[in-house]
Amino acid sequence: MKTLIINPPAETGFERSGRWPSKSTGGACQEPLFLAYAAAVLEKNNLDVELIDCRPEYISLEELLKKATPGVGLIVIQTSTPSIDLDLVSARALKEKNNNILIALVGPHPAVFDREILAEHFYVDIIIRGEYDYTIRDLAREIELRSNFKEIKGITYRRGSEIIRNESAEPIANLDELPYPARHFLPLDKYFEPLFVGRPTLRLISSRGCPFHCTFCAWPQMMYGHAFRARNPIKVADEIEFMKKEYKIKEYYFDDDTFTIDARRVNAICDEIIRRKINLPFECLARVNTVTPELLKKMKLAGCRVIRYGVESASPDILKNINKQITVEQIISAFRETKQAGIKTHATIMFGLPGETEETIKETIKFVLELNPDYAQFPIAIPYPGTEFYKLVKDNGWLKSDNWADYTGDCPIVQYPDLSREKIAAASKLALKKFYLRPKYVFKKIKQARSAGELAQLFKSGINLLRNL
Repeated sequence: MKTLIINPPAETGFERSGRWPSKSTGGACQEPLFLAYAAAVLEKNNLDVELIDCRPEYISLEELLKKATPGVGLIVIQTSTPSIDLDLVSARALKEKNNNILIALVGPHPAVFDREILAEHFYVDIIIRGEYDYTIRDLAREIELRSNFKEIKGITYRRGSEIIRNESAEPIANLDELPYPARHFLPLDKYFEPLFVGRPTLRLISSRGCPFHCTFCAWPQMMYGHAFRARNPIKVADEIEFMKKEYKIKEYYFDDDTFTIDARRVNAICDEIIRRKINLPFECLARVNTVTPELLKKMKLAGCRVIRYGVESASPDILKNINKQITVEQIISAFRETKQAGIKTHATIMFGLPGETEETIKETIKFVLELNPDYAQFPIAIPYPGTEFYKLVKDNGWLKSDNWADYTGDCPIVQYPDLSREKIAAASKLALKKFYLRPKYVFKKIKQARSAGELAQLFKSGINLLRNL
């Protein structure tokens, strides 16, 4: 019996595999890292599996259906809130092609609406809730044995006319037990992000889970939890060396919720990278209240090229409303110290968070221009189902769309008593123009390009940006 794990067809430019599923303005295409982990777990357990990412080469549904052969017993489909209707089209077509196949959905959206999806869509058999690496393995085993699913934690499934919701699965305690992601299934040269300077650039994780409780963040609330779980620094360095040797990577990216939560662990990872002379640049996500000058210097020595910080807003009231647990002063300090360490900075801002007004929008745009990071993005805040943010706006009547396709970072779906959806959308575009179309900024980026390839990549990102303004 074979299992197919699929990132299904999507609209042109739509990115489903990241934390914030949306149509990328910079042309990003991310590898489905967590699907690759699940595929690797099946391989490790001698279970037949194939991972198919339809996104980079835009594999059509018609092409995908050819994979639903008689030998396939389980198809696992990655979903997201804005793509869920299209994902269900893929699920239905695959089921109709081979009615003997069991269709399972993964992702935050079905984890929240598990009962509703199973009740309304007969062609979906199973919803896998939360972290799914081992759950898919357990399902595949039970299907091969023609057994039942009553002992499998973390799933909701249909048995006859009854919908059964098993107890939740515990988070994977020891991440070092996981094999490396099954990247060999993927077209690695096709993945791209505007900030990357070389190809291939691949992702890895050194930890899962985030102990912070930002109200808008979906993954800790619905997928990987708030319990911080970290890999052994030696194992992390082993994987980086493996990627360098096996895939000839030019750069790598730590796709942890927050790479810098434990300074001692980060120091240990950096020491191992330095000791092994890996000599490759890397990027990571961090919080402004988890870095120090000493840590930043060590990260720079290990090859850190860019740190992405979640700034969100320049308004202290908004930061408090979203339980960000940072201050404007900490933002300023972290960006200053990161620049002093010789590491480039990236700021993520979101417009339309609770407490947003025309005045806070002006304040935030002014603040970012003064902060002057190397890169910035300005999406519209999206209240994903299952988050505290979603509950807040729904309970207060501020949620203005129940069309899931609108839940992308470029479509305002929240409106406050003193701030319209149109003004939130305008803020996002205005901030992009003010930040990226500064002549001094443009000339600086051209001057900083170190090769014809980097210059071409910069040009491509610029064209994608202009198309979306």
